[in-house]
Amino acid sequence: MKKKRLSALMLAAGLALTACSGGNDSAPTTAADKAPADTAAAGSEKSGQGEAAGGEAAPAGGELVLGFAVPLTGTSAAGGEIVRNGLQMAVDEINEAGGIDGKWTIRLITEDNQNDPSTSVNVMEKLCNQDNANVVISSTASSCCLADMEVTKAAKCPELAPASTAASLTEQGNEYFFRTAVTDSSNVVCLYDYFTGTMKGSKIAVLYESNDFGNGGYQLLQDYAGQYNVEIIDAQAYNVGDVDFSVQLTQFKEEAPDAIFVWGHYEEVTIMCKQMAQYEVEIPVMGTGYNSPYLTEMGGEFVEGIMLSTCYTTADPDEKVQAFDAKYTELYKAAYDQNAPQAYDTVYMIADAVTRAQSVDREAIQKALTEVKDFDGLTGVMNFDEKNNVSKTCKMIKIENGQQVLCD
Repeated sequence: MKKKRLSALMLAAGLALTACSGGNDSAPTTAADKAPADTAAAGSEKSGQGEAAGGEAAPAGGELVLGFAVPLTGTSAAGGEIVRNGLQMAVDEINEAGGIDGKWTIRLITEDNQNDPSTSVNVMEKLCNQDNANVVISSTASSCCLADMEVTKAAKCPELAPASTAASLTEQGNEYFFRTAVTDSSNVVCLYDYFTGTMKGSKIAVLYESNDFGNGGYQLLQDYAGQYNVEIIDAQAYNVGDVDFSVQLTQFKEEAPDAIFVWGHYEEVTIMCKQMAQYEVEIPVMGTGYNSPYLTEMGGEFVEGIMLSTCYTTADPDEKVQAFDAKYTELYKAAYDQNAPQAYDTVYMIADAVTRAQSVDREAIQKALTEVKDFDGLTGVMNFDEKNNVSKTCKMIKIENGQQVLCD
């Protein structure tokens, strides 16, 4: 199964569905009972000579064991479910079509890491050393990824991250770690291109999370500022969970930047936007990290006009995107963010690597991943650089009338 065949399978599977699309604008639903049964729970102990997902006869070649560490309980469970749903869609499609290259069924084993680095390490130890996963998908949180990669490096097990974007992850010199999530540098380029080009802006204030994700984003904004002749006139960090942004907003109002760049997540961004209305701060907001259905669900009218960079939006008319959106919405009756299609792409990228390697050996898969060339997925055409960061082209979107629209 070559790359083009995989891409065709992705498209055909989605187009076969005739349900209407609700997309990212559906009402969010996070209950786990809306998701199809995980293959780890349904037949996960069957051998490659048993039955594949959907009752199809498994390929004679055996199986690929795919491990997944993710928060399924606690405050981060909603995000974990979204990633798992994307993975499960791809796994089921490949198995129902006869497996990878007609030879290997995928067995997905999912473990709850509770979004805690120490728990995640234990989970990853189990996946690599007890379950003998051939390849693993890492957590949504960058802090968990940093902890996990020591385990996967020691086990020489390829680890792919479809949801974690902190720049530090690929600075560890770990040849077994691959980031398939869009990089923060790609987001910075997209934001600055639009800000200096379309908006003709030059001065920004920055508000960013005080953690690996936010600190890394702010550093990149500084790194690229000179190239774009952008002046950062102020920068303020905040803690996840903060609910009062009055000091920062009052200061930004006095400084009058051309835009406020926010590097964070929807929880704090929605609070900030409500307080901007309260304090009459009329400055455009743009950034990344909050391409989530909860942005409009929680923010309502207060997030109107907010702009962000993303590698995926249901506003994109591309037929592959619309097919995925229709199928995801039909299966899960829920909204989702870009991490679902990034997870979906990741499974197909693994299948492509196994096909080219003609092996499920860990080191053979690792080598094949380093040789990925122009992989055409839902979230863009992808290649890995020398640090195993994937390259993708981002798009700018804006919230208008509660919907995502592509920026002009």
